[in-house]
Amino acid sequence: MFSIFFTFLFVYALLYGVLSWRKPFGDNKGIYAIISVMSSFLLVLSNPARLFINFITPWFLAFGIFIFLIILVVSIFAEVKWIDVVQHSTTMTWLSIMFAIILIAGLAYVFGQQALSAGYGGGKVDPIPVLTENGSYAQGSYAYSSTGEPLPGRIGPTTNDYGSNLVNTLFHPKVLGLLCVFILGAISVYFLSRPTGGL
Repeated sequence: MFSIFFTFLFVYALLYGVLSWRKPFGDNKGIYAIISVMSSFLLVLSNPARLFINFITPWFLAFGIFIFLIILVVSIFAEVKWIDVVQHSTTMTWLSIMFAIILIAGLAYVFGQQALSAGYGGGKVDPIPVLTENGSYAQGSYAYSSTGEPLPGRIGPTTNDYGSNLVNTLFHPKVLGLLCVFILGAISVYFLSRPTGGL
C-alpha cells in the first residue's frame, strides 16, 4: 500500500515540476495539476509501470548521492568549476551510460521473468535432474550434451528462474573472457589513439 502511495506522490511531483518548469500550456497551474494527478493515477493502476518506478527510483537516488559526495570531497581540496565539468562531453557520456544501465536493469527486473516464462510456455517446465560429482541431483539444471543427455556436475543458464539465468550468464567463463578482451581492446585503442606526449 505504501509503495502505491509513494509511486503516486513521486510521479505527481515529478510531472507537476516538469510541467511547471517547461510551461507547455502557459501559467495555468490547474491544468498541470490535473494532468499530473490523472497521469499518476493511471500509472499506479499499471503493475509493471509501478514496479519499474519502484526499482529505478532508489538506484537514481543512490547514484545522485554518490555524485554529490564526490563533488563534496573534491570541493574540499580543490576549487573546480562544476558547470564546465557537467557540460563536458565525457561527463555527459558517462552519465548517459549510467542512466541507460539503470533503465535497462529496471526493464529486466519487471519483464525478465515474465518474458522467460512466456518463452517456456508459461513457465511450466519440469527440471531435468543432473547428477553432480558427489552423486546428488542438481535441482533446476538444464545442461545438455550434443546428444541431448544431461551433463553431470554442470548447471547451465537455461533454468526457469530469470535471476539465476542472469547470474549464470554474466559469470560464465566465456562472457568473462569476452569482457577481458573488450577491456584490453579499449585500453589498446586509448593508448594508440592518444596524442603524442599527452595523457
